[in-house]
Amino acid sequence: MYNIVYKLRFTTLYLVVLIFLLLAFKEFPLLFEISSGVMFTPWTIVSGLVYVLRDFSQREINHWVWLPMLTGVAISWYLSPEYGIAVIMGGLLGAFSDWLIYTFVKKPFHERILLSAMVSGPMDTIGFFLSFDMLHVMPGVSIFNWPTVIIGSLSKIVAGITLYYYYRKIIYK
Repeated sequence: MYNIVYKLRFTTLYLVVLIFLLLAFKEFPLLFEISSGVMFTPWTIVSGLVYVLRDFSQREINHWVWLPMLTGVAISWYLSPEYGIAVIMGGLLGAFSDWLIYTFVKKPFHERILLSAMVSGPMDTIGFFLSFDMLHVMPGVSIFNWPTVIIGSLSKIVAGITLYYYYRKIIYK
């Protein structure tokens, strides 16, 4: 059993962090008002980790990466159909663009991570938060605002940049 978990360590970690983040957004949103009517949740910052872990998971299991992604959708749907739709709109939009970049761009792994973070990170953030508000996942609470979108997008981009430089340093020693 340990061998399987170790062999799929990034996929396992991706699924654990994804489920944690889904539950955190829905059940423990930790909303802070950063200005009049503008809400922010610190879970937005953690979302960058999920994007990076998905790239590592795809590196481990190739196109089977859709299985843990769809598991996340199913769990969010179980929490509430509206939440599930928001995850589908944002997460799958970002995930699909991430998958396309990771699969078809013939660049080194660290460059694909950076490109993916730059493109799919903002798509996911905008799609999720806009859907979250439009579907009234949390009635009376609006989290689609530019500060939250910028912070959410930046968390994914910073994660991508960090890994880009980390891998670049290792490769070009």
